[in-house]
Amino acid sequence: MKGIRSLSILLASICLILAGFKSSAYAEGITSPSLKLKLNNAFVLYSNQQLPYADSNGRTLLPLRLIGDVMGAAVNWNANEQKATVTMGNDKVIVGLNERSAYVNGIQKQMDTTAVVKNSTIMVPARFISEAFKIKIDYNRGSNVVQLADPRMMNSEKLNVINEMQRVNKDFANEIIPYHFSFSATKNIENNKIIVNLKNLSPYNIAEGQLNRNMIFFANPSKIAFVGTRGLISPDGSTGINGSTISSKGNYIDEINWEFINSVQGEPLKYIFANYFVTE
Repeated sequence: MKGIRSLSILLASICLILAGFKSSAYAEGITSPSLKLKLNNAFVLYSNQQLPYADSNGRTLLPLRLIGDVMGAAVNWNANEQKATVTMGNDKVIVGLNERSAYVNGIQKQMDTTAVVKNSTIMVPARFISEAFKIKIDYNRGSNVVQLADPRMMNSEKLNVINEMQRVNKDFANEIIPYHFSFSATKNIENNKIIVNLKNLSPYNIAEGQLNRNMIFFANPSKIAFVGTRGLISPDGSTGINGSTISSKGNYIDEINWEFINSVQGEPLKYIFANYFVTE
């Protein structure tokens, strides 16, 4: 396990471009009991703008720009008309702010709630945008997780590295939930940390050295950094990050050392994605 940890620290040192972190009014990470978004196997831990949330109608709203970033869609904003146009493949969606009507390939549709701007971010109804682009959507009420699943999502070479896993134990699939995310800054930047609180919702214990973490720092589709274990097997037979057993329904605090997290390869950090899994 020491070898895996050393590899993780080395990857972080190589990948992350050093620049001072400054939190903005819009920067946020997931907090309990807020809605959590999962894209295929990866949770969105952090956004420099607005994360998904449920509006007063109980409808989930997603940041439109996120769909473009992780699926390669083109998102254009017409300030005069207050409309956003999203184009992906042969599909085109036009959404107007504070309107329930939208257009999918020229056909008028009614959304179940209105698109809005929150914290300078265009937010659109999750159910509508998933149906418009034929993206599978599920909601787990128990864990408060909305999951979007689509082979076009996170499929670029740089993003797909988050799904490089070995000997995955399916008993823990969708059962390891990050419910709180934070930064810890100190005077000595070498001790700065990213802190992720996890819950093991499964009926099984996670053995020592079997919890794995793959994490991506995203600035834009070409400037991405990675730190993780990838499920690789160390000489002692362990693969992961946990130094002790994590009990069923128990918690685990994952701490990732970082020095500066404001930018990736000279561009401002936009998202942090993470995938937690267990090996057999």
